[in-house]
Order: sequence, then structure tokens, then C-alpha cells
Amino acid sequence: MKKTLFVIFILTFISQLLYSQSTSPIDSAKINLNRMRFVCACVSNRVPDGTKKYKWLYRKTIYEVSGVKDTDSEAEVIQKIQRTWRIYESQMLCSGAQFDVTKGNIVKWGVSYQFDDFINDIIKWGINLNKVDESDGRTALDYTLFHVERNKGNAMEEVYQDLYDRLRKAGAKHRKELPDQ
Repeated sequence: MKKTLFVIFILTFISQLLYSQSTSPIDSAKINLNRMRFVCACVSNRVPDGTKKYKWLYRKTIYEVSGVKDTDSEAEVIQKIQRTWRIYESQMLCSGAQFDVTKGNIVKWGVSYQFDDFINDIIKWGINLNKVDESDGRTALDYTLFHVERNKGNAMEEVYQDLYDRLRKAGAKHRKELPDQ
């Protein structure tokens, strides 16, 4: 019940921000930053977008902030999302009581919540999988391996191993494998 009320509150707050009249490019940039930060809540709560077009609110938000149009080719969609991600990545940090990283990047957040659609999207979009968080000094792959090892012998080991394998196949690296680390 509390979680539902929190989601409703957040959605109401964000919708007011999104639909307010903005005349300044600076105001628009702030609104877009707030919308991108909102993606954490959309992922952790698996918020549907209310239509069949996007399925998930995180996807709708990212598409809109990125300026994706219905007429864009898949390559144009990916290019727009990658550009937007580069702009906001350093500020899209997630924290929560059920997340074991303070101000962790959203890729780790998606792994933490084992949200397959989100992980599939970031892989498809070619999002940076190798961001090292200041708070824990790890990449998403390091974080996922930690959870594989932490869950050895229980049902979650297989879930995290699958996430690890998919991230690795998509080009994710351990911090020690990155240049200048």
C-alpha cells in the first residue's frame, strides 16, 4: 500500500513537471534531468506506461527525452538514446533501501531488480555498461558477479548468472579490465 501511494505521488509530481509551461532552454534541461532521474523509480517499481505503445514508463520517458519520433529508424532511435544517455548518465544515480549501492548507476539498479526488459533495452541501445561508480568503485559487471557469488547455491544464483552472461556478451567489463584502472 505504501509503495503504491509513493508511486502515485511520484507520478503526480513528475507529471506536473512534465506538463508545466517552460519557456527557457535551461528550464527544459532541468525538466529533462528530473525525468531521467525518475527512470530509477520507473525501473524499480516496473511502472507500466498505461498504453501498449511503450509497455514501460521508463521506456516512454527515455524515448521522449531523447526526442525519438515514430518515424525514426531503429538506428536513429539508438543514436538519439545514446546521445541523451551520455548527457545525463553521470546524474542518473539511484539509491534505495533495497539497493546495496549508494548513488549507483542505473544499470546496476536494473540488475538489482532483475528487470529483464530494462536490461535488454540498455543492451539493445548500446548504453555504456562500464561506468564505475564512485560510491563502490565497481562496474555493473563487477556488481553482478558479486551477486552471483553472494547467491551461490540458491535460486538467485542462476538469475544473476544469466544477467552476468548477457552483460558480458554485450561488452560489459570488470573494472580491472578497463584502461587506466
